[in-house]
Amino acid sequence: MVPPTGPLASFFPGGVFVPPILNGGYGQSLSDLGGFNQPVWTVSANFTYPLGMMASRAAYAQQQISVEQSRATLKALELTVSTDVTNAGLAVQNAFLQLQASRKTREASDKTAAATQTRFDAGLSTNFEVATALNNLTNARLNELTSIIRYVNAIAEFERKKKVGG
Repeated sequence: MVPPTGPLASFFPGGVFVPPILNGGYGQSLSDLGGFNQPVWTVSANFTYPLGMMASRAAYAQQQISVEQSRATLKALELTVSTDVTNAGLAVQNAFLQLQASRKTREASDKTAAATQTRFDAGLSTNFEVATALNNLTNARLNELTSIIRYVNAIAEFERKKKVGG
């Protein structure tokens, strides 16, 4: 772009039109402002006031709903914890009953093995029957040990759920 020449050259310093009112820097602008040298002034004020407190009532209603939701969530958690603790207690009871049954089975297998050995010593039984009775006794002992472990684990889980709450 070629800068203009002639009588309009003062309006186009460096090839860009700059109105004389905008010539100068920050200091010039402040001085023009203080001297009321601007052609147009605009002053405005904005004032708002809510009518009827509708926004406040809506916010209050939302908070009431939030409180009710929190109460419902708390109640659901309480029921969950109560159910978990009850189920853990029932698991302890079931494990104990299973332990008692496995002890009775082991005691019966022990008596059967002893009786089979006595009959074998008297010549009324075979070594296969003695081996089978001893095998049954070993299985009964293993079942009893498994029942003891399940019972101890059930008690530990019950105590954990009582303290932690589920």
